[in-house]
Amino acid sequence: MEESSDVSLPFYRAKELWETHSYFCGSVVYQGLIPWAWIEASTKGAVLLFAAAEIEGAAMNAGLGSASAGLLGGMGGGVAQAYATVGFCTCMKTAEITRSKMAVGGVEPPST
Repeated sequence: MEESSDVSLPFYRAKELWETHSYFCGSVVYQGLIPWAWIEASTKGAVLLFAAAEIEGAAMNAGLGSASAGLLGGMGGGVAQAYATVGFCTCMKTAEITRSKMAVGGVEPPST
């Protein structure tokens, strides 16, 4: 299969590939994974801010300076964000894609 983002591909061919491999709903391309993208986009900022603030507060109560506490809070918030939302949603998107590809091949996909 050709890549629709290939620079040397003529526009009409890229558009044709895109249309045959996507479902159009108005002007939005929908491939079935948008609920996971919405969950990820709507929660990752909150997880980062909450975790960073809690870790920073605990570090300052433990006697660290504001710069060190802020650095530790930011790193901890980023780890929490990556683990709690980005990693989980990416895992579920991968499971959904794998499940649909296995079903097309006639193989019963494993349960998540």
